[in-house]
Amino acid sequence: MAIRWGESMAIGGLAGIPFAGRDGWSELIQSVPDNEGSLFVLYAPHIGISKKGTLGVVQRPGMEKETTSCKAAVDAYQAVKYY
Repeated sequence: MAIRWGESMAIGGLAGIPFAGRDGWSELIQSVPDNEGSLFVLYAPHIGISKKGTLGVVQRPGMEKETTSCKAAVDAYQAVKYY
């Protein structure tokens, strides 16, 4: 993306939702160039899917076993799935 779009600013949060708050978004917008500048927001949750199709786990390069793709998201889901 950097080759195509240039410099980037990462804002992130749980499940890929861009949690920056009012001040964070203000700071981000102020970073857009005045002359023909633009802002492109890429949003994508990172759930992870194993080769077997299991949601929430992934086998990372160089690792023998699968691990959770986002432990915080999996833990949050586990905490509320029975309510």
